[in-house]
Amino acid sequence: MMTAQEIQAKADELTAMEILSVAKKAGEKVYAIAFNIEDDQVVGYLREPRRQTKMAAWDMMAKGKATEAGEVILTASLIPEYSDQRLLSLDSANDDIYLSACIECIGFVKVYGSDIKKN
Repeated sequence: MMTAQEIQAKADELTAMEILSVAKKAGEKVYAIAFNIEDDQVVGYLREPRRQTKMAAWDMMAKGKATEAGEVILTASLIPEYSDQRLLSLDSANDDIYLSACIECIGFVKVYGSDIKKN
């Protein structure tokens, strides 16, 4: 039986190869989100979110709605034909997968602080 670290290393390796293949087929920048649930790996591929999508997500995060912010990015950017179908499932049995993906998607929004000092 593989350890959790071995499973993650294998998932990272496969994900890196698959990202290159998906990106080439899609003709655009593609990211992968991957996580393990027990011994089962869930992988989703997302297009680079558009600026408007990131702005909407940022506004939601500013209101304390982090999961909704991630959901905006997930639903707008997920490439369904290459992603685990459980990420799209409305079945409540897959809620943990959907919420995990939403949280992962929050990482697409980055804001840099200003270094400008006022006199």
